[in-house]
Amino acid sequence: MRFYFDFENGEEAVRDNSGFEAASLKQALADALDVILEVAEETAENRPDDTWTLVVRDQTR
Repeated sequence: MRFYFDFENGEEAVRDNSGFEAASLKQALADALDVILEVAEETAENRPDDTWTLVVRDQTR
């Protein structure tokens, strides 16, 4: 299945138009956790007060 990771903060949204293949939703959610940790590490110093939500969607949304 193809999954997409979109970031939203209530004011803006960054849509993932490429997506990635995962065998299941469970795998996609595990990958999402890795993305969250990576983005948090990269942005913590420059934007410590930003709050974003990672939305995992499949090809039907």
